[in-house]
Amino acid sequence: MDFGQVTDFSGPWETKPYGMREPPASAPAWTPGRPTLLLVPGLAFAAAPGGGAWRLGRGAGYYDRWLARFGMDVFSLGVGLSVQTEDWVPLEPHDQRIDGWLVPGGFHGFLNP
Repeated sequence: MDFGQVTDFSGPWETKPYGMREPPASAPAWTPGRPTLLLVPGLAFAAAPGGGAWRLGRGAGYYDRWLARFGMDVFSLGVGLSVQTEDWVPLEPHDQRIDGWLVPGGFHGFLNP
């Protein structure tokens, strides 16, 4: 997963599957730095011992690979619904901790606010 730099919301854009608009492949690469907020989707979220949170993704590992490269340069915030909050989620060795998660009931699990 890579991000293209966007300087103007009017485009240019490429429309991807499901109608998602993305910068074209020719856009300059964007590299994060503080302060950067990364909103991370998930199927479920659980508090991690010592702070932060674990997330259950969709299985392709895109966000985990990206967070392994840049996680120290961003504040990662999972977003979901209250029903997606669990006591635990299954973990694999490549899973990356996020800083916390947000549901309509509030913020949870902050490691480095």
